[in-house]
Amino acid sequence: MNAKESNMMKCFSALILAVVAVGCGGGSSTSLYVGGTWSVSVAESPGVVLPGGLLNAGDGAEVFPMTQSGQVISASFTDSAGNFVSIDGRGDCGGISGEWSLSQPGVAAAGKVYASNTDSNTVAVIDLETGLETATIPVGSEPRGLARTPDGSLVFVPNRFSNSVSVIDTATDLVTSTISLSGGAEPYACEVTPDGARVYVVNKSGNSASDVSVIDVTTLLETTVIPLTGTGPEGLAISPDGAFVYVINRSSATVDIISTASDTVVASGIDAPGSPRDAVFTPNGEKVYVVGEGGLAVLPGDGTVPGSVPMIPEASGRDVAVAADGARVYVAGGPWDATITAVDTSSDTIAGTANLSTGGAYGIDILGSATAYVSNDGNTIAIVDLSTLSETGTISLAGSSTKQLKVISSPGDASRILSGTLAGTAMVAPGGRVVTGEFRISDDSDGSANGISLEFRAVISR
Repeated sequence: MNAKESNMMKCFSALILAVVAVGCGGGSSTSLYVGGTWSVSVAESPGVVLPGGLLNAGDGAEVFPMTQSGQVISASFTDSAGNFVSIDGRGDCGGISGEWSLSQPGVAAAGKVYASNTDSNTVAVIDLETGLETATIPVGSEPRGLARTPDGSLVFVPNRFSNSVSVIDTATDLVTSTISLSGGAEPYACEVTPDGARVYVVNKSGNSASDVSVIDVTTLLETTVIPLTGTGPEGLAISPDGAFVYVINRSSATVDIISTASDTVVASGIDAPGSPRDAVFTPNGEKVYVVGEGGLAVLPGDGTVPGSVPMIPEASGRDVAVAADGARVYVAGGPWDATITAVDTSSDTIAGTANLSTGGAYGIDILGSATAYVSNDGNTIAIVDLSTLSETGTISLAGSSTKQLKVISSPGDASRILSGTLAGTAMVAPGGRVVTGEFRISDDSDGSANGISLEFRAVISR
């Protein structure tokens, strides 16, 4: 045998050994045995804030036991950061595939709720950790649908009968500016663009010609007034990419769509439920849910006019909010209907109902995907656990006729759930066995890491 033939034989022998090692010779589907203690290192994706422990074990220090029975592999453990982790999968011909989930432990929520009190002309500030009202801020006459900047530093409060917008600095909880509007009367609700640059304010103007005022966040000045086709707007929603503003016209029961590039109405007269009140986009921008006394309408989120508008009549109400993971929207039944209706956004069907003790459900906002805060048009806010759709507590306020509210939370203050798939390749290496692959995040309860893939390497020892 010459040298060339000898080298070929060595390579062929090594290939046979490798096939035998993973147990896939002769068409067998038996996997390489990967049971034992895994020491894992993970390459964290830049710019994504992940829980400590397994998902950023860059030094390979995260150690946990993996069990295997035939092709079935599994692990369930608490990692070094206190996260509960589960892995369920299978091994096949040296490949590893399956599902995983990580639950970041909940801590006392840090942040605030800002709630508008229309009869007392104030905004209440509630500390999320203590559940107590810590400040009552005087604003203009009949404050309504308030909004926050994406960074939570400012809250904008439209004062319906003062024709102005109050600006609250959340660091001091003081009004730092009051913006007079030149548009139509009765500023009723507002939203801030995703880049934090502009505020769009709907001016209800009774049942007469209505419009939208645009405020520059840097200068705190009104820069544009946009005439509407519909009348009596009471709500609006801005697309996640900032391209469109959907204006909800209660009096005409229609939706106008504004292009933020031109600040003009580019579509109008779109059907809405009877007495429409407000709307919300899904985080991916694919859908807009418009709520009214006639139910919940589902519109496309790309600015197009639908040929027909699907309606969910059972989900009627006064306000609507979406969970951060986009899986559900929640409808507040109204001042005389103390219920929260959950709607599955994948099927647009009712997923359940929460009954409240507070007598009404007027305004709603959500902390992450776990907890809802619901005003009742009186002086009480209900706290709702969205995983069980049950009321877990109430907060009493000093003001009266609490209409709308907004939650401002600190990063990482609430429990967080991540889940997805894992895929890898198992092999015999010098000194032991190794699995290399990736964790893919398909669901993140705070919405910040969906679709991210993280490379991992596990060294296995018995």
